[in-house]
Amino acid sequence: MLTKHLLLFLFALTLCATSKLSGDDRKIVSANNGKIFAFESFDFANGLSSSVFVYSTADFRKVAQLSSSNDYWIEKMLFYNDDKEMLILTNREKSPIEIWNVSDQRLVGEINLKLDCSTFDLSPDKSTLAICSTESKVVLLYSIKTKSVLSKITLATNVYEAKFSECGRYLAVISDTEVAIYDSKSKLLFSKKGNFTDLHFSSDSKYICSYEIDDKKLFKWDFLSKDLQNIQYSLSTRNYVVNADLSIVAFSDSRSDIHVMHFVQIDSGKNLNMADLPKNNLHQLQLLYIRSSNSVIRPMCSLKTGFTFEHYYFKRK
Repeated sequence: MLTKHLLLFLFALTLCATSKLSGDDRKIVSANNGKIFAFESFDFANGLSSSVFVYSTADFRKVAQLSSSNDYWIEKMLFYNDDKEMLILTNREKSPIEIWNVSDQRLVGEINLKLDCSTFDLSPDKSTLAICSTESKVVLLYSIKTKSVLSKITLATNVYEAKFSECGRYLAVISDTEVAIYDSKSKLLFSKKGNFTDLHFSSDSKYICSYEIDDKKLFKWDFLSKDLQNIQYSLSTRNYVVNADLSIVAFSDSRSDIHVMHFVQIDSGKNLNMADLPKNNLHQLQLLYIRSSNSVIRPMCSLKTGFTFEHYYFKRK
């Protein structure tokens, strides 16, 4: 039900960046303070060179370039250490998690478990990594301070993603066959069969959203409730973001001559707003949700103009 406290779309501000770099990005992530964000870009003309570009959220000015590497691409990246550093994992065999200083733009350390890490997540208190190995079918909980493995979750099938809840007491894991949620002692609390991808906990850690690829639906569960709530929203694209309390989904799709942004209330399916942008040879990239400002960034790129960003804000009434 809509309330006076519902976050509504009010306006869009479009700014352009002047970068002329070619290529396409695969990953995008916001710093915890929301002041900067980073994304990966390929330069296919130079040996599949992959780099991480860091931009200012306020004016879309490029402030850093990290991890330039030939023949490898980024599997996962997160801001770390009060947003002064980034944790970066590439697809190189048995690649360590690299630690990069953002302002100095240099590699300053690494976390090396000598196994094929496919992705990872960082706990809210920044003390623990959940490290997934698709090949080994395990999720390792790793202490950054003691540099030791705290516990291990072994699955029967390949594991693809892990995500800590906002309170840090729960860990969601996606495998070949299901999405599952464990407590701090690795006890299974909830599971749902399906071909899922993407994990989103609500800010109060009560709800979780995940996208079912085969059904093309966004599922939302109150996973701690005895009377399990199961909300489904049909979504034909994976280029979407959800807000902090999982009440609104924003997604972008393309029509004959325009790119369209949609803002929809998940529980009711009610359309809140739409925003159109002429294609003009612009290619849509992955959307980014900025929690600190309750906003969405839509990146676009073309070989002629470089990167262009639209910034959509959600505000209370």
